[in-house]
Amino acid sequence: MTKRLAVFASYDKNGIVHDSVVTYLKKLRAVADAVVFVADNAADGEQRAKLDGLADIAVFAPHGEYDFGSYKRGIKLAREKGILDGCDELILCNDSCFAVGDMTAAFADMEREACDFWGLSENLDVERHLQSFFLVFKRAVFTSEPFGRFFDAVKREPDVLTVIRKYEIPLRKFFESAGFKGAALIKGAADGNPTMYPLRMLDQRSFLIKRKVFCEPFYSMDSVGKLCRTLERSYPETVRDICEYFGVKTLRPLCRRLFWQRTAVALRRFLCQKKRTKNGKIIIKFCKVPVFYRRKNDSVS
Repeated sequence: MTKRLAVFASYDKNGIVHDSVVTYLKKLRAVADAVVFVADNAADGEQRAKLDGLADIAVFAPHGEYDFGSYKRGIKLAREKGILDGCDELILCNDSCFAVGDMTAAFADMEREACDFWGLSENLDVERHLQSFFLVFKRAVFTSEPFGRFFDAVKREPDVLTVIRKYEIPLRKFFESAGFKGAALIKGAADGNPTMYPLRMLDQRSFLIKRKVFCEPFYSMDSVGKLCRTLERSYPETVRDICEYFGVKTLRPLCRRLFWQRTAVALRRFLCQKKRTKNGKIIIKFCKVPVFYRRKNDSVS
């Protein structure tokens, strides 16, 4: 039987362990024999107590190195405590998602896949890579010298985009160049980041939905209203977690907020647009009517 350890990276500016994190950890315990929880924030005793029986080790300490910094610390702790010694697989995951359904079927599917490491989803943006919010490494990888070298090199970066550029995007190529084979449960598609299509992700057996879907107006390319109806019909526990996280009683206020945010942006774009053409002109339009343009390095015409 496969023995697994999960390192769970978390961050909350108010030091809260949300219901969604508790649900996620419960589902994670169905596939993981042990969990190391690493939060990039402080927390009081009441919040720490929420992890009793869910995390074997829990650390709350600001470090500012984003999720990869938490992964690095969790791996180091697991090695020091000897928890990794008898494990066959290492899971690295974070709290940027809401858990949906269970994870056991996905792990059963990936056990039949001929690979050394895998991710829940694969993104073809920039270059083909595994998205780092859920990764699984088999023993041959996490006991290797390249694995230690990769995570030991993680340091504080100025922003999350730099973290993605320096660690997430190169990760697959790094380990494949070391002789290991990577794979993904959900394959990359030509239309971009798969997490921006949450309904498609659910159809492809995803057990996670990105939090950004419910708070960034242009993140989801699927109808958020249709997604909410799907969740209300089939995943009431996930609905409760989403509502608790955003402080609402139902999903409707989230849908309305996203609708009006999208409408406001569309209205601003209609009222005033600025565009640079191929020959260097800058054209300003009001209500789609050009009112003036400026050639590059020229005066207003």
